Amino acid sequence: MIRVVTKDEISDLMFDQMVALDHAHWNEEDPCHLSKEYLESIFLPSKEGVFLALDGDRVVGYFNCIFVNMDMMHAYLESGDFEKLQNLHLQVGENVCYIFTCFVVDAYRGSGVMKALGEMFGKYLDEKEKEGCHVRLAYAEAVSEDGARCLRDGFLMEAMDDVDEEGLGHYVSRDGLRAYRKKVR
Repeated sequence: MIRVVTKDEISDLMFDQMVALDHAHWNEEDPCHLSKEYLESIFLPSKEGVFLALDGDRVVGYFNCIFVNMDMMHAYLESGDFEKLQNLHLQVGENVCYIFTCFVVDAYRGSGVMKALGEMFGKYLDEKEKEGCHVRLAYAEAVSEDGARCLRDGFLMEAMDDVDEEGLGHYVSRDGLRAYRKKVR
């Protein structure tokens, strides 16, 4: 039975499993590799923006995002340097969401894990909106064809000018993921 956890429900061990999966998929030579120190700096101690799918005690999929400002977004888009992005956390008012990673272990693909993660994320944004925290814009970078499909078909994001014929590049949700959230309700 798959269950999705977020924030305080995530133990240090679960967080470490997420990092290990991330590093197994994107090794140190890969330009998409994010160091453990960087991941800890943007997600700890609050674990806001981290959603983990568990089968028992084992992480089998994860989704994570951070909340940035427009200056950070533009600096990242111009440089491609992920470390220009720092988590400002979801705040009352207008926010920009950067979707970092959507990942499911191969054995669990097609089993509804990503759908469950996405539904939890949508519910989280809906709840935070009731508190006055609005996502004005969301963006992400597809670094694989699966990622492009997830952003385009799952999150209903549109391709930006740099997206190539394989779908790799940056995607944006100009409606702050509202169409996506409506889809997963």
